[in-house]
Amino acid sequence: MKLLEETQLPATVYVGPLKMIVFVEDPEDLEILLSDPNAMSKPYMYKFFKNDRGLVAAPATLTDVDIDVQEGKNQDYLNAVKAASLVVATRVAKTIYHIDWIFGLSKMYKIQMQSMGVIHNFFDRIIKMKWDSFDVVADAEQEKREELALLNNEEIEQKPKIVINQLLRYWVKGHIDFTDVRGELDVMLYSASDTTTNLASYTLLMLAMHPDIQEKAVRELKQVFTSEDVSIDYDSIKQLQYLDMIIKETLRLFPVVPYIGREVTADVKLKNFTIPAGCAVGIPIMRINRNPKTWGSNANLFNPDNFLPENVAKRHPLQYLPFSGGPRNCIGMTYGLIAARTIVAGILMNFRLTTSLKFQDIRMVFNITLRIINENMLQLERRQDFWSR
Repeated sequence: MKLLEETQLPATVYVGPLKMIVFVEDPEDLEILLSDPNAMSKPYMYKFFKNDRGLVAAPATLTDVDIDVQEGKNQDYLNAVKAASLVVATRVAKTIYHIDWIFGLSKMYKIQMQSMGVIHNFFDRIIKMKWDSFDVVADAEQEKREELALLNNEEIEQKPKIVINQLLRYWVKGHIDFTDVRGELDVMLYSASDTTTNLASYTLLMLAMHPDIQEKAVRELKQVFTSEDVSIDYDSIKQLQYLDMIIKETLRLFPVVPYIGREVTADVKLKNFTIPAGCAVGIPIMRINRNPKTWGSNANLFNPDNFLPENVAKRHPLQYLPFSGGPRNCIGMTYGLIAARTIVAGILMNFRLTTSLKFQDIRMVFNITLRIINENMLQLERRQDFWSR
C-alpha cells in the first residue's frame, strides 16, 4: 500500500499469474471509467468479502431485535467478525493467498470457517426469532391494503418498514431463499451501522483535536436548536451546514473504504490510454482525497473550509471520492451523512470533547474498512451551558 502511495499514476501492477491491475486517479479518466457499462463489475478479489460483514450497533429499524453487542451481548459474534475481517484483509494484501487452493491449506482458512460458523449462527438466531413472530396472513393482508391504496392514490397508515420483515415477505413468496435472507440482512446491518459509527467516531475525534472548530460547530447547533423543544429530526439536522463540512472533511482524510476496484469486461478508452478487457482497475480513494495538487500543501491536515461552496466549485467532482462515483456509487450515501450528523450533533449538545492524542500520532490499518487503531482517544465532559445564552 505504501509503495502505491509513492508511485506515479496511472500504473500497472501484476498480481502473480492471476490479474493485471491498472491504478487510476485522474478525475477525467475516472469520470469515463465509473460511468462506462463495461466497467461496472467488481474484480475477483471482492469474492473474498462475500461472507464477511461487521456490526457495531444495529439500528432497530433493521431487525427489531435487541442485539446490542456494546452492552456485552453476542461477544462471540463480535469476536468472529474481527477475526474474519483480519483474514480477508490479510488475504487481499498477500497475493499468494489469492489462489484458492493455497488459501484452503492455510490456518487463515480454518479461522475464516470457524468465524463464519459463528456469524451465520448469529443471523440464524435473529431470523428464527423474527420468523416465530411473523404472521404470514396478516402481512399478506397488509400488503394488499398498501397496494390498493397506492393504486387509488390514497394515503394509508403503514407500519415501520422493518427490513427483516420485508425479507421474510419475499421469502414466503419464493422470490428468495433462507440464504438470501441471511446474506441481505448481513449486508444491510453492516452498511447501515458499522460504517456510519466509524464516520461519527472519527468526526468526534477531529472535533476533540480542534477545539476552535468544535466550538464553531456548537455555535451553529445553538442557532438551530434554540430550545429543548426543537427535535433532532431531518428538518433540523439538514440545517447544520458547517457540521456537514466537518463530516465531509473527516471523510476526505479517513474514507471508510480507502480503495475500490472495477473489472473491465471490454476495452475502455480513457484520455491517453486504453484499459484492455479482462483487466482490473484500482481506484485509490485515500490518495485521491489527499492529493496536494487538489487540496494544496496542507492536504494531510484537517480543514473543513475545504468544503466551503466556493472551494467545492473549483474542484472536479471526482477529486473527492468518499462514496465512489458513477452509477455504482454508495446507495447509502445520504443516509450515512445524515446519520453521522445526527449522532455527532446529539453528542456535541451534551458533551465537550477533548483528547490527548495528537493528529500526527494517529495510526490506521486497512482491515476491510479503514480503521483508526489508537486506544483511549476521547474524553467527554458533560456540557452544562448549551441552553444558556
